[in-house]
Amino acid sequence: MLFVVQGGSRYNKTADKKKKILSKKIENKMVGVTPLLNNFNFKFDEIVAEKNKGNVIFSPFSIYTALAMVGVGTEGNTRKQIANALGLDGDNFAPLLQMLSPLYKDLSKGGTGTTLDIANKAWVGKNTEILKSYQDNLMKYFDVEMGREDFVKDPEAVRKTINDWVEEKTGHNIKDLFTPGSIETTTQLVLANAIYFKG
Repeated sequence: MLFVVQGGSRYNKTADKKKKILSKKIENKMVGVTPLLNNFNFKFDEIVAEKNKGNVIFSPFSIYTALAMVGVGTEGNTRKQIANALGLDGDNFAPLLQMLSPLYKDLSKGGTGTTLDIANKAWVGKNTEILKSYQDNLMKYFDVEMGREDFVKDPEAVRKTINDWVEEKTGHNIKDLFTPGSIETTTQLVLANAIYFKG
């Protein structure tokens, strides 16, 4: 889960008008998601505040997205626990995914005088079996590009591949997210959500 904020912009009347139009569209699509995100934000903020005394910057939306990506591929108690963390009634992710999918598309549109890039990706072990239904859901709702990597043969090379993607998607602001040794031969799947904002 990655989130980068970079300030600095100048006023542009046309861009500002487009921004307001886009903001209204996003606001309309946020109606059903906002209570869930707010509730998640308050709970997560309490946890972070308990463990960190200094300033902390994080994106609840990014974390929420990553958990949703994991959740759609789970079942049983794990699915129920993730659904509960996301504020869902029961363990049916379908309504949430249907609300989030168009929101991602609008958030990623350009021409607003700002830069807002949202990217999701998955790296799967070369011989790891992934259900087609899970792959389809990741692509359909999160536009996730799934790549195959050989974690067993060369985890450090995979680590570099992932870090390069992170660096590119965050405007070169986050480098070496995964430290040496953090990707191991036993790693089966890495899911990433990156948000880069400049405005």
